[in-house]
Amino acid sequence: MNNSPLWRSALFLMAAQLFGDSTGVIYEILDVTLRQALTSDDRLGRMNATIRVFEVGLTAVGALLSGVLGQVIGIRDTMMIAAVGMVLSTLWLLLSPIRKIRELPVNDFT
Repeated sequence: MNNSPLWRSALFLMAAQLFGDSTGVIYEILDVTLRQALTSDDRLGRMNATIRVFEVGLTAVGALLSGVLGQVIGIRDTMMIAAVGMVLSTLWLLLSPIRKIRELPVNDFT
């Protein structure tokens, strides 16, 4: 039996949706913009396709891993690991030089 109150679960879900979805949209816009600025026009299709293959492939791996973890250690612990992983995944952006970019790089691909 679940011993945590329903309101706490609902609060965490709403916070994850509010902050995760809004920051996810911002990240996607900035990510694609930076990739397009750094890639020559004749390679944009290949670069975007490669990134999408990795994104979709890793999503499938994550879904499979979360299902296995849910069976082995339980749903609550799996959700906690996922939440901590999501928070820690932003560290590489905070510590990278990407954070200091103030204007898009201009590359002459001619």
